[in-house]
Amino acid sequence: MKKILLLSIVMAFITISVFPVSQDLLPREKIPEIPQTIDPDIQKLIKILYTDKWKVALNGLFMYPDMEKSVQALPYVIDRLRDVNPKWKKSYTDAQFPNPGRYIADEVSKFGAKALPAMINGLKDEDPYVRAGVLYTIQLIYKKWYPYPVPQPILKKFAGDVTDAIIPLLKDSDVMVRSRAVSALGEIKHPSAIQSLIDLLLYDTQIQKDTQSALSKYGKGVVLPMAELLKQNSQDVRCKVIVAKILGEAGDQDAINILLRLLKDNDKSVQKAAAYSLGLLKNPVAVEPLLDVLKQGYSEVCPSVIIALGKIGDTRAVEDLLSVFQQTSDGDGLRNLVVEALSEISDKRAFQVFIKCLGDSDSRTRRYAVIGLGKLKDTEAVEPLIKILDDPNRFVRDSAIEALCDMGDPRAIGPVVGKLDQPNMWAPAKHVVKFGGLAVEPLSLVLLNHPKPEVRERSAWILGEIGDRKAVEPLIVSLSDRDETVLISSIEALGKLKDVRATAPLIEKLKNEWRLSITDKIITSLEHIGEKAVPQLIDALKSDDAKVRKNVATALGRIMDPSAVEPLIELLDDENKDVGNAAVRALGSITGYAMKERQAWEKEWPKIKEGVLRKWENSRKKNETH
Repeated sequence: MKKILLLSIVMAFITISVFPVSQDLLPREKIPEIPQTIDPDIQKLIKILYTDKWKVALNGLFMYPDMEKSVQALPYVIDRLRDVNPKWKKSYTDAQFPNPGRYIADEVSKFGAKALPAMINGLKDEDPYVRAGVLYTIQLIYKKWYPYPVPQPILKKFAGDVTDAIIPLLKDSDVMVRSRAVSALGEIKHPSAIQSLIDLLLYDTQIQKDTQSALSKYGKGVVLPMAELLKQNSQDVRCKVIVAKILGEAGDQDAINILLRLLKDNDKSVQKAAAYSLGLLKNPVAVEPLLDVLKQGYSEVCPSVIIALGKIGDTRAVEDLLSVFQQTSDGDGLRNLVVEALSEISDKRAFQVFIKCLGDSDSRTRRYAVIGLGKLKDTEAVEPLIKILDDPNRFVRDSAIEALCDMGDPRAIGPVVGKLDQPNMWAPAKHVVKFGGLAVEPLSLVLLNHPKPEVRERSAWILGEIGDRKAVEPLIVSLSDRDETVLISSIEALGKLKDVRATAPLIEKLKNEWRLSITDKIITSLEHIGEKAVPQLIDALKSDDAKVRKNVATALGRIMDPSAVEPLIELLDDENKDVGNAAVRALGSITGYAMKERQAWEKEWPKIKEGVLRKWENSRKKNETH
């Protein structure tokens, strides 16, 4: 058991070695009495928990092989929350749970359902910071483990008991505790909490948004309770606004009729909330009622209606949106919303509006016009979009690149590739891949001639992603690039292309390369080229350079082609110890057998050869099928 404890502590030290000793949790001189019934190893970790090495103990508990024993320490972990440095406790009023309590909660949540009994007991603690920490832990447990990746039956079993224990804390005197209680109930989603959350909704304004968010997570289960709440508060505008928002965020289509009624409410703020939520539901049934509101003339509700129509994406809204557009002017905020909605609907009738808005003074309007043209894929938009590649706004330029790449028109390749030298181009550069083989020639010219290394690096990466073998020769030439980032990108690109022509240049690159970051990339790329590279790699085992022999042996081990076994056996007697060890590892990888002596391999290889070859063929067939 001492070995197990030592291993847990060592692994914990390694895990957190990058962090300095934390003073966020103050050491405690006098610690609680630890019952002797607790496992001795866990007792030792509990004692460390009360020192300034508390993170080591916490990590050690999670890494301890027997979780049934390590959970015995959780009451002491909870107890340690009261020793949090006072500077963190000052943030009570912001209804957030700060570090180091957040750190502790995150670690304890890794125990999953096994931590819940201790957490339920911890909810009774007299210290509000402890209660908040326990609630946050429960919230994380249900967020991480339920229902993803699969619902744990024990979490479902505990849900009722945990909910019953949390509900009284909705009336806690501490706002942070109430906030965390609401958030936890939103993750647990047990139906018995709905009414308690509704009772809190209208009366605790400090955590109203948290309560609203929690109720919306109940989905379908919250629709009928919200309808009942409206009946009881039919004249309360604030109630109607909150209900409308909750129903939209809940995302259940059963709420559509309630929201349509709220859309006709006399109060504009209620109408706005209803329109917003109808947009979230994206139900086409709402289109005509929303258009009726739009046709009544401009009001403060119109922006919400326009946004909703865009989200729903129904073409019936296009003519009315175009009509509203005609009433707007350059730089108008409402115009921006109309163009955004039209871009989401993506109807050819909006083409001229998009073209016109490329010159709008509002960069947001220009960007949505670009997005709209990209979706329409009308070739008449190519030249206007090429011109806007010089727009002063970065986001407009990025959207133009994406739109042109989506359209795939050859006219745009040169202008788009020419923009790779702009700052912050990694994200839009990824779209250039969509041009496919058409972009290889201009990208190759950039790769071999551009003065900026970051541009050459992007070009090499794009060529690798395109996957066209016309890029092999220029990428081989770029192996002589003096910039390390360009070199790595070129090596990786050659690995992605899997062309055997790259084998010899990559092997040659190993000769004078001392940087491990580079040699590992070369080995990985040779591995990707696969069995086609094996004959040249076997020849390279005869190299006078020990580094080459070692790295080539490693590559052969990763490829796992049995034809390399006999040449690797010969390498076991290499004068360089590192080369011999690489051959041992490679042989083990290929065959599954661990032998170090050449004599042993020469004796056993004829016996195991047939089985290894059969396994290799089966693996090849399986890969070909996939």
